[in-house]
Amino acid sequence: NELQKKLMDLKPYVDAINGAFMSRDLHIPDIYIAPKNIESTEKSKIDRQIAVIDTILANIYQKEPNRTIQKIDLANLLICTQQSFLTFLAGLPGVGKTSLCRLFADGQEVKNRLKEVAVSRGWTSQKDLVGFFNPLTNRFQPSQTGLYQFLYALNDEMKKGNKDNPMAYILLDEANLSPIEHYWAAFMGMTDNKRNMTLQLGQDIIKVPDYLRFIATINYDSTTEPLSPRIIDRAPIIVLDGNPIEFQDIIEESLYELPINTKSLEELFGSTSAKVEFDDSELQIFKNIQDELNKSDRDLGRPIHLSARKENSIKQYCFQARAIMRHLNLNQDNSDVIALDYAVLQFVLPQVKGNGNKFKKRLESLLNIFQDNKLKKSADYLEHMIRYGEDELHTYDFFCW
Repeated sequence: NELQKKLMDLKPYVDAINGAFMSRDLHIPDIYIAPKNIESTEKSKIDRQIAVIDTILANIYQKEPNRTIQKIDLANLLICTQQSFLTFLAGLPGVGKTSLCRLFADGQEVKNRLKEVAVSRGWTSQKDLVGFFNPLTNRFQPSQTGLYQFLYALNDEMKKGNKDNPMAYILLDEANLSPIEHYWAAFMGMTDNKRNMTLQLGQDIIKVPDYLRFIATINYDSTTEPLSPRIIDRAPIIVLDGNPIEFQDIIEESLYELPINTKSLEELFGSTSAKVEFDDSELQIFKNIQDELNKSDRDLGRPIHLSARKENSIKQYCFQARAIMRHLNLNQDNSDVIALDYAVLQFVLPQVKGNGNKFKKRLESLLNIFQDNKLKKSADYLEHMIRYGEDELHTYDFFCW
């Protein structure tokens, strides 16, 4: 009996060492903001799209008068992030990838709904990003990123009945310091199936809201990991060139109250459940591009296959971007295909990778299609890829900087 009493006296210390007495109270961030609605009857769709872009730009200009982005690039970023669960921002160090993401969230007045996660070298699984279930303590052990607490806060606001909330973003900074396909694997399936967006974290089941998006910044050098074809197939890649931007047509007054609710943003910039198709000018160009990439001619190097998922992503992008980008690119000779130009640059060219003089011939034929059809941005980037590949022993890759 005396021995049992001594052991019971020691038990609290043993439990503390094993972690069983660690506090179960998590610091859950307060991220809720009441959203503002946009009346869909007051203006046409394109007028509402322009008003949203002008509102966000005006807010950005008030907060950061020395940094802004072009209207058409903001429209592109809105469409990409609304339609894709994961969006990449790529480019050389110092071009402003991370600051653009912060500015994008701050311009929408959802700064406290942006969770920044600094990816580290050596991440191998979900435990590094979110956490792991500890069988010794019989509880889920969150990682030091704080992402578990952020997801818990989003899940909590959904449980309270707040469904139509403002957007929420997770920034994966320097995302390819470790293979994103490994540590982000728990979220991979959510890129296709938005009906089953749940995470099983030990005994906890966390519902991931459909208004959450990931934005990943990436560099390409000897310290980073290449993106695999399966992740490239699921996400657009926006390359920032770091060129200075001229300040033109700055709107100094907001046209809408911020933050705008997700339902309005999804209607104006997101994917639609209806079947969408290319218009006449886009259809033939895309078919020519697809045929050139698929040619099995051995004299053109290895072919490149565009998946049905990728084709549908391009159609969805063009459906929302077509009218607004034509308006923002007015009086230019490529206005009719400007949306397809952006889509090809961000969805098709990232899949281009090959070696040898034969593969170069395929790229040159593809370049002729771009130039003949006035896909100027895609043509400029493909020319850069060809020049860079010639200097790198005929190794051609989208990630060439």
